[in-house]
Amino acid sequence: MALTDTHVLGAEAPVEAVAAVEVVENNEVKEDFDPSLLGSQSDKWAFVASVEDQTQKDQNQVKDKKTGKVKEIVTGKFIGYIFKALENGLKYPQMEITYDLLKRPFKVQNVEWKEAKKGEEVFLTLAEATGLLSQPEINGVVTGGKYQVKMNYKKPSATTADKDAVLAIQGFLAPAGDTPSLKSLEIRTAITGEEIKGTGFKDPKTGKLNFVRKAKKVEKGFERLAPALEAKPRKSAGASADAAAINTYTTHRNKNAAAFAAAFNARRV
Repeated sequence: MALTDTHVLGAEAPVEAVAAVEVVENNEVKEDFDPSLLGSQSDKWAFVASVEDQTQKDQNQVKDKKTGKVKEIVTGKFIGYIFKALENGLKYPQMEITYDLLKRPFKVQNVEWKEAKKGEEVFLTLAEATGLLSQPEINGVVTGGKYQVKMNYKKPSATTADKDAVLAIQGFLAPAGDTPSLKSLEIRTAITGEEIKGTGFKDPKTGKLNFVRKAKKVEKGFERLAPALEAKPRKSAGASADAAAINTYTTHRNKNAAAFAAAFNARRV
């Protein structure tokens, strides 16, 4: 089944539409599920709010669906969403959050599924929200509550390091039906920051200060995001090389050793 994908704000070029599970030939997917479950929990969840990182600004021209008028809305960058469980026992995913979440939100590892209580509001990162809505029981659409939303899926243009931990398919939440742009609905702030004096540089033409660093902090209620503000762990190149050498010395020729040996042995007398 091929999915249609268009961005709610119309600010991005169209992307190739793909399915929400393993893609095989001709965008067909193979999935084992009970068809009677499709969408059976779509009305059991309600969209509540988007969650922003206020230190990263996102400027958009948003068209009102009713009046057709376009207005500029500036928000923080969306890093997740809040959904409310409308009954007991609904399951939702929680993944391990690491230092690079804000740069690589679809790096997913160590996912646990938890149960929500009726009326509980659950914060989900972009990947967690995409994962929840990709389950057959929700099938990409949430209809409970006042605002209906849907998940649009796309293939990223490229991936970086740790490719085994980055999903080949990503998603973004969009309004469904008469729901207005999510930019105009409730937004909760998870991350704020103050400029660090002495950082950045002034553009000689505009006089504007660019690339100013900020001291970021996590706001109350979003404490699980704290690891996303930690510094990247340092790795000892020597230690990793030593480990590789010890694990493979009886099965793979060390290329550096081979090069040194060739040069060294050439000098025999």
